[in-house]
Amino acid sequence: MNNSSAHSTIKLALALSSLLTLAACETHSPPLTGPVRPAEAQIEYKGTEVSADGLTVEYDSRVDILFIIDDSRSMKNHQKNLSQNIHRFVESIAKVGAIDFHIGYTVSHDSTRYGSVVPRTCPDGKVNWEDPGALRPLKGPEELLPKDGRRFVTNQDDFKVILQQSLDPEINTDLVKDLVDPDPAKPEICASGPELEEFFTPLLGSITDQNLMATTNKNFRREGAFFVAVIVSDAKDASGITPESVALQIAKATGSSERGRQKFRVFSVAFPPGMEIGTATRLHNSCKPDPAFKNPSIDVNGKAISSWPQRHVIGPDENPLAVLASLTEDENSDSGGQVLSICSNNYGESLAKFGTQIRQDALRDLTLELPRRWEITADPNKDLKVKLGEVELIEETLNNQDVAQWRRNEGDVSVTIYGQKINWEQYPGAKIQISYTPALDSKPTTLPYNKDN
Repeated sequence: MNNSSAHSTIKLALALSSLLTLAACETHSPPLTGPVRPAEAQIEYKGTEVSADGLTVEYDSRVDILFIIDDSRSMKNHQKNLSQNIHRFVESIAKVGAIDFHIGYTVSHDSTRYGSVVPRTCPDGKVNWEDPGALRPLKGPEELLPKDGRRFVTNQDDFKVILQQSLDPEINTDLVKDLVDPDPAKPEICASGPELEEFFTPLLGSITDQNLMATTNKNFRREGAFFVAVIVSDAKDASGITPESVALQIAKATGSSERGRQKFRVFSVAFPPGMEIGTATRLHNSCKPDPAFKNPSIDVNGKAISSWPQRHVIGPDENPLAVLASLTEDENSDSGGQVLSICSNNYGESLAKFGTQIRQDALRDLTLELPRRWEITADPNKDLKVKLGEVELIEETLNNQDVAQWRRNEGDVSVTIYGQKINWEQYPGAKIQISYTPALDSKPTTLPYNKDN
């Protein structure tokens, strides 16, 4: 990550830290020591059933994925590339059947034209645009499309076929809009298409517009599920919202202040920092940047300087789409980052890496804080055990780290579950169960076990 992006990340981390502090102040955790509660007494602990001898928790592997696609005319080839490789992205996620995913797509918005120059609906009934963030209709064979009319696919659908056809501009012609203004001489022509493409507006609308979430996007966004946005564009964002502000709003909407865990991630398929636009344009005629980017072949008066664009390297903060993606990186991010060049020769492979990253997010390592410390004794019947359903999981030791499925943490107050080392498909519907004997105030937890006690 470059220095500028790192600086932005630090600012975001500080802002998120303030959210975490507020959340911590509002949390009233149960005591870690004290008398054993009666067996029949139970308390609510962060949505988890807790009793005197342990707890049961349902591992949450839900992930909601939103593609925000630039639908301007210059994007047609890029949309085709996306549709031809979308199967590699989704296969990386779906290869683990335990992941419960929702995948939908929306398109760019233009607040300056939509609703003023561009009507919502043309005289012929064609819909030009919808509210920013509204999921767009799925395409594909009628027998494969969801019967309930929803605009997103799940792991229960024929998702690869539906997504491939929905994102193919040859099949889904609504994905490509020309920049057209009204013509009094030709009233049959309806104004259409964005000029200043906005991506942050629809991204935020999809997770904050309560009316939209209750109607067009109903059931897509699930409270508590990990949220992923993938922005695909050859332009910049023109919403006027800073990437830092967007990241903070997503954090708030996804509850990322809860217990310090980031519950969202943003990827961008765009013109990345460090890319030479002139070189890219010359070598890849179909991969030209949007006019929003600086064009070094044109002088300040609009006069061409040369027949080929001059060399221009995109700056670290020049493309807000790349900045937002870098802000959501964390210690678990892929070493290649979360920005894919829209001109990449390894487009499909990079999309698959995005999918792998999302799979890791969905099956993340889960640290469970216990309401009280466990009693450290030599009695095997009182020792801490972690099960998935009726199957006891493998505790980490010095000799089995490759196959270990969980570990004890220092302080005797939490355990960490290794999500990707558990065969979830083998135990459908099973919950993680933790059993242990809580420590007593009346005696130290380090006393050796005595059967007469």
